[in-house]
This record gives sequence, C-alpha cells and structure tokens, in this order.
Amino acid sequence: MISSNKILISLGSNKDREQNMDEAVKKLYHLFDYICFSEGYYTQPVPENQQEDSYLNRVAVAFTDKEPEEIIAMFKQIEEELGRTPEDKKTKSIPIDIDLLKWNEKVLKEEDMQQPYVIQGFELLPIP
Repeated sequence: MISSNKILISLGSNKDREQNMDEAVKKLYHLFDYICFSEGYYTQPVPENQQEDSYLNRVAVAFTDKEPEEIIAMFKQIEEELGRTPEDKKTKSIPIDIDLLKWNEKVLKEEDMQQPYVIQGFELLPIP
C-alpha cells in the first residue's frame, strides 16, 4: 500500500557531483515506500556565477506517512552525512542539497518551484 502524502523533492550538487548524488539517491530510496527520480541533468548556478561549478540536479516524487518537519530533518541528516556544512553556502561548494518543495498540495518552497532547474527536472520526471 502506498503512503498517503505525496511529496516533491529537489536535489543538487556541485562538489563530487556524481558520487554525492548517487549516495543521496541510495539513502532516499531507503526512506520512502515509493520514490521515483528524474534522470540527472546539469545546470548552471542561479544566479549565474562564473566561479561556481555547474550543478548535477535531480527531482523526485515520493509517498510517505511522515510530516514535513520529519522529512526535512531526514534530508538535513543526509546532507550532513555527505559532508554538507553551514559554511558551504558561503563557499558555494555544495556536496548535496535536498529540499522538500511540496507536501500534498502545499507548496513549501514557492521560489524554488519557479526555478528553471526545478522545472526542467519535472519535465524529465515520470510522475505517477
């Protein structure tokens, strides 16, 4: 039986991109009864900054019985396990960023939902 809450997730990495993305995807597969990922795709930083590396991105749809706060805490734990630190935003070196964009019909990150890198991902995602 599929859990009752449908969530949308975005992932991005610009440091050891392929390795960190693969590890994050493996960890997320273990957290949800059902999760479906888009293929990986590369995008330029937003706003564009020549000093930053391009990002490897993916989006996902999952179903869960967990509440948003619990999901966000799990994402933060995965980020920390993969080496993310509070200083990473300043240095613009992001091992992994995992965001909960939408929980059922409630948009949690409106600005992110409008970003071209998220829109591109949802065009690649086979949403059930």
